[in-house]
Amino acid sequence: MSTINTQHSDKWSINFSNIPGYKPNDRDNLNNFNIYDLYVKSVTFPSYSIKLTASDYMNHKINHQISKQNDDFSELNITFKLSEGLLNYFYIFNWMRSIREGINIDAEKWFRLNFIKAITIHFLDNEKRPTYKYTYENCFITNLSDLSLTNGEDEQLSFSITVTYEELRVEKEEC
Repeated sequence: MSTINTQHSDKWSINFSNIPGYKPNDRDNLNNFNIYDLYVKSVTFPSYSIKLTASDYMNHKINHQISKQNDDFSELNITFKLSEGLLNYFYIFNWMRSIREGINIDAEKWFRLNFIKAITIHFLDNEKRPTYKYTYENCFITNLSDLSLTNGEDEQLSFSITVTYEELRVEKEEC
């Protein structure tokens, strides 16, 4: 009889479909999309909940699912290692600044479409084969953390982002 394997915290990968305003150059290895996909240090996988409404009938409380779509998803939190020259930080900062100033940074048909189209998290088994794919669609970064700079210490810098998304899709992947 075999034992059941458990999921480990380091068996996952993440991919970003785009960062508005960032156009990677495939010929230059220093300027490609790996500064986002491979520099992710950690992800806080968001909770998932639904809202209920209640009715009272003959001194009993009866719960019902709400009729409108549950659209208040928890936020996704991602921590990155800072790339040399702050390149991965700069493009996120530049995108957020363009949103604040109303600049259509990606030349989309509508300003509202300046978002990350999809962030995909693949859960992997113990042999690093994909098992489930969680896709967060229409993502906006709502918070870019500060950078803590210190003199006399040589530590790797990191920063975090908070992501709000409009849709979540879950798919089982075949190994």
